[in-house]
Amino acid sequence: MAAARNRGVYAARGAKLIFLDDDIQVEADFVSRHVAALEANPGCWIVGRVIQRPEMSQTPFGRYREVLWESFHTAHAGCSPVETQGITAQSLSLPRGDFERLGGFDVEVRIASCEYMLLGIKALEAGIRVIYDPGIVGVHDDWAVTLES
Repeated sequence: MAAARNRGVYAARGAKLIFLDDDIQVEADFVSRHVAALEANPGCWIVGRVIQRPEMSQTPFGRYREVLWESFHTAHAGCSPVETQGITAQSLSLPRGDFERLGGFDVEVRIASCEYMLLGIKALEAGIRVIYDPGIVGVHDDWAVTLES
């Protein structure tokens, strides 16, 4: 996953990068909301809110995952953008220069989702502020609603 994300960055031409996972459904204003949030918070990274589709709550495992997602949202003041140490590349925007300066996603990381967590740790260590903006919403169209799946 890290190598594919890095290839996408190096093929892109813009000064701002927006990451979105392939199983996240977004509204038409998703990109403009990320750009506006970056411009309102110079030098910061922006993480959007990801919600689960309703089917997720129909299984015990799905409810567990839903509670995890919602507990993050609840812990971050609900409706207003707020600084966080949490990061996900499911809905993430940042200045291209930061990505390049930090060396991008580590291609040696083989555990799913850990490549963006590691990049987030590097960002925080470099003094970069991460802003969670719950107004940038994506719906996670995840197939893993049971522990077996």
